[in-house]
Amino acid sequence: MATDFPLVDIPAHLIEVVGKPEKGTRIFRQKGTDEECGLWFDLISQIGDGRFVSPGGVSMFAGGSRAAVHKRLKAGTLTAFCFHVETYVQGWFGKTKRTVHRSPYMYIPVVECKAWGEHMRQRALKMMSEGKVVARTVAQRRALLQEEDVRPDWVGKFLDKDFKLSELDEARKNEGWRTAQSIRAHREKLEMAAPDPDDKLTEDQIRAILNRRVGEDKKMKRAFEELLKRQQEEREQSDEL
Repeated sequence: MATDFPLVDIPAHLIEVVGKPEKGTRIFRQKGTDEECGLWFDLISQIGDGRFVSPGGVSMFAGGSRAAVHKRLKAGTLTAFCFHVETYVQGWFGKTKRTVHRSPYMYIPVVECKAWGEHMRQRALKMMSEGKVVARTVAQRRALLQEEDVRPDWVGKFLDKDFKLSELDEARKNEGWRTAQSIRAHREKLEMAAPDPDDKLTEDQIRAILNRRVGEDKKMKRAFEELLKRQQEEREQSDEL
């Protein structure tokens, strides 16, 4: 499908994680528990520059209306990653009902929003250079209106979707990223926040942390290494005294 600006690439190792896109679009859907949603979000943060906004936040970077966002999502010229959360609701007679929310968490890559905004700015400048309009604000407004359908879709009901619980159960059997081990490792990583200068971890504790968890996270690893170095320097200075 032709696009006005580059869309994010999905790394091969994340294809299973994001799920299959809906036909003719770049709307990728997944479903699962809150824990699986947390792991899913951390994994998709490897896509693009790792920053996302909801559909309502696109206008911060692109200026497009919600109707324009919906139009691009339908046309496959904007990417959205969706997660439908599985919940358990207790009924009147104590019976627990398991369901998957129709309305998902939805995230759109910031890099695409910025590229879209630049595309519209260039379109407005072209209108001005061709003498179609004089004022920049008028040109920008026309560029924005051109992004909407003749009958704008402000609600976006197409973004909601029903799932059968059997689909989720089947996904759990076949998708390795959902395993209990993956979720447990994810939880441990979340609990291990990067240290601040006032942390009182011992050198042995820091070394254990470096060996256990943070090898794959360069920023966190660097923070712990700097903390370890500071503690070693302080110990050496105290020994000299």
